[in-house]
Amino acid sequence: MPTTTLNEADAKFPTASDNGIPPSPTRENPAGVYPKSDPKPEQKLGPSGSAFDAQKHQAHLREQMDSETRAGDSLTTQEGGLYSD
Repeated sequence: MPTTTLNEADAKFPTASDNGIPPSPTRENPAGVYPKSDPKPEQKLGPSGSAFDAQKHQAHLREQMDSETRAGDSLTTQEGGLYSD
């Protein structure tokens, strides 16, 4: 049976306490089962800056599209635009 040295265990669980006592129960961790850690704020995805405006983003994307692609947006289903069931 393989044995794990204390140093290897420390490398796997760096936030575990040295005294072996589990963390005290809290509102977020009522059973006191999760190790103490230093939570970091979640990384925000998407464009940086102030609030992300989806409508401005869509308008920007439409401006980048070439005129041939944009011309198909205004076609009716009978003229070859989007399909309808």
